[in-house]
Amino acid sequence: MESIDLNFFLEPPVLDTAAILTIEALAPLSMVSAQPGAYYRSQAHPTDAMIFGMLENALGWHFGGETRTKIIEGKEKKKKQITGLRAEAKARYGQEMVWHQSSWLSDSDLPESGSGFASLLTYHLKVETQFLPQVISFDDYWLKNVNTGSKNSFLGSSKHHDYRVSEIFKRQQSGKLVFGDGKEKSETNEDGFNRLTLEEMQNAPEGTKIKLDCLKPYFPYYYISPAIRTYVVPNGSFQYRMKTTQTLSHLLMSALNDPAAPLYLGSNDGWVEANWEMI
Repeated sequence: MESIDLNFFLEPPVLDTAAILTIEALAPLSMVSAQPGAYYRSQAHPTDAMIFGMLENALGWHFGGETRTKIIEGKEKKKKQITGLRAEAKARYGQEMVWHQSSWLSDSDLPESGSGFASLLTYHLKVETQFLPQVISFDDYWLKNVNTGSKNSFLGSSKHHDYRVSEIFKRQQSGKLVFGDGKEKSETNEDGFNRLTLEEMQNAPEGTKIKLDCLKPYFPYYYISPAIRTYVVPNGSFQYRMKTTQTLSHLLMSALNDPAAPLYLGSNDGWVEANWEMI
């Protein structure tokens, strides 16, 4: 397994090296900065966190949140403390006045974006100036993966369901059946929601209240559901003047010359090409 070099983190974040990062969109981009609801509204331009995520993809850093925390903060393994990068950096530079209260050494966790992404580049890379193109936008349908394990959002969402449910849908949409999450006092309480089999639902009299999760067995546990998502098409490239350390600048230039993974911004179908030019 190829090792990943994260020693840049141990150097003080003296941002004395400048570079121009140019990003060219190869497809429409959908850049959603926070966890959305039913409508995935895209920003016109990528956030710093999206740029950092794209650069981490180029570097081949595909770490989950828990792994990132262990890398930076360390972990306990069989009662033996494994030193994280922050503790090692603090041991080297924590006594120096200029660094001992810096966020690089004093933060308890990596800062997170609105979508929960915490970049390892946070302290050693800064977007200084932006040169942003105009964009045009449009809405389209986007297929998202849905897990119905703990939610009752499946009703009418998936096209992959037991064919017998279709007739029940028609009765529900016309108001002849009522589905909900009401608390029933008994299985036959007229004010509560009843638990019925599929056959009982098919023959239930008009106005019957039915517990919504009775339908769950007739839907796939994991399926694809459409959602409305905004896409933007930039009229030109995104350009950024970046400040970083010399070590990280060379690391990023090398990674963008030969990315470890396809590069994208926002959703993983928003492919881009990127170039790093030191100045």
